[in-house]
Amino acid sequence: DFLKHKLDKYPELRNDPTQEYLSNMSPYLHFGQISPLYIALEVLATDSPGKAPYLEELIVRRELSMNFVFYNQNYDSFDGLPEWAKKTLKEHEKDPREYIYSLEELENAETHDP
Repeated sequence: DFLKHKLDKYPELRNDPTQEYLSNMSPYLHFGQISPLYIALEVLATDSPGKAPYLEELIVRRELSMNFVFYNQNYDSFDGLPEWAKKTLKEHEKDPREYIYSLEELENAETHDP
C-alpha cells in the first residue's frame, strides 16, 4: 500500500499530522522483524520521486543515529552534545516555556493554574 499509493507524496506529506503518508515500518525495523535492506531494495525497484527522500531517512539518518550512539559514550547526556548545540541551549535556557507536569501533579490538581 505504501509503495503503490503513498511513496510518491511522501516528501511533501510525511510531516503533516493530518495525512497518513508514513510507511509505519519503524516498529518492525526497531524489533528486527524486517530488514532495512529489504525495504531499501523494494523502494529502489520503484520509479517514485519519493524514493530518494525515503531512503535518506531509512539509511542515512538511521546510520548516523546508530553511529552517534555507538561512538559517543555520553550520547544520552548534555555532555554528549557538540559545542554548538550546548551554546545554543545555554543561550535559550531562560526562554519562556510551557508548563510541564507529572501525571501525579495533574491528578492532584497541583498546577500553576488555580
